[in-house]
Amino acid sequence: MSLVEQVERKVYEIRSSYKFAEKSIDTDFKEIHKKTKLHYKLLIQTLLMLRHYNESQKKMLNTKVKLSNALIEISKEDIQLNSIATKYMTTCECLELGLTTCLTSIEDDIFLPLKEYSQQYKVIEERIVELKKRQIDMDHAHNSYGTNVLKNKPQQIITNTKTKYEQARDFYFYLRNEIIDDMKKLNNNYIKIVEPFFVKLFQNDILIRDIYNESLESIEKLLPSFKEQIVDVKWLITQDNDSFIHPQNIYTQRKEDITNGGYNMKANNMIVENAPIDPDYITDIPMMPPEEITQPTDPQQPSLTPLSVMELLPNNNDKLIKEPQSQPQKYKVLYDYETTEEDEISLKKDDIVLVHRKDGDWWEGEVNGLYGLVPSNFLVLLE
Repeated sequence: MSLVEQVERKVYEIRSSYKFAEKSIDTDFKEIHKKTKLHYKLLIQTLLMLRHYNESQKKMLNTKVKLSNALIEISKEDIQLNSIATKYMTTCECLELGLTTCLTSIEDDIFLPLKEYSQQYKVIEERIVELKKRQIDMDHAHNSYGTNVLKNKPQQIITNTKTKYEQARDFYFYLRNEIIDDMKKLNNNYIKIVEPFFVKLFQNDILIRDIYNESLESIEKLLPSFKEQIVDVKWLITQDNDSFIHPQNIYTQRKEDITNGGYNMKANNMIVENAPIDPDYITDIPMMPPEEITQPTDPQQPSLTPLSVMELLPNNNDKLIKEPQSQPQKYKVLYDYETTEEDEISLKKDDIVLVHRKDGDWWEGEVNGLYGLVPSNFLVLLE
């Protein structure tokens, strides 16, 4: 999309937000998306808590082993006390070994599979960003078409704007319906993913209890069926090559839908505000082919006034939009976060973080004058 088209989209988005232009509200989509976001939030919070829990368990047992060594040293002059201390050290070492096995099992069978599974939620959110842009384009095109109809513009102009609207509508609805189906798959599979986590965690807690009670007479007693209830990771959402995020897939599917009688670009509960005419109007005019998408349909078609565009542009006449790539980016905090390491920063919901460097899941940033590491999945970019 050209720079001018991006500016036009932004201008229309602002106008529609103040109810100066048509704006559609997809309540069906918002309801499903709300549930999906909640599942993702709970999943990430649980994974972070699990990681911190595992680390605290390791530190606790490491301290026990050090304490047992200290007890042996301090009791060398008393054979009976030294024998008790030695037995305690053996118990702690076996307990440490058993816990390491348990934590490795949790890491391999629960944490890593769930982390991989959660990537599907990130893909969904990336596609929703594109969907929101397409919804603005659809509203803009329909508003222009309806205005031309009401103003009795020449038939050629009406036909061109109608074609542009239907293309924008198809781009929106094909991707919208795909994302809804994918979110439903994730929502329906949620409990199937959560259940193994419960089984594995409680199984390991019971195992640690048994280690204490039996004093670890045999290491084999630490190893019941660890491979039970492994998370079965499946890619449930639409593969990227088949997704309607790509326009060519929309052209192909639209042709099949029209042929099979399954072409329907209508949501039952979509609310359209300030629409000059019914947005569910369907015509026989074919969609513009891919090579004509970026071509203007009519040189006399009305466009945004220079004043409307300039209101959004900076004073620098040499560049329309500055792109300070080296500048820190502002992110908003989604939920509270308490630090577990010295180089991390505690976060409060709605804090603003200046991110200076991104590297993996932990980013370097600044909050309220403090500089350190922050979890990237607790942040959302401020536009």
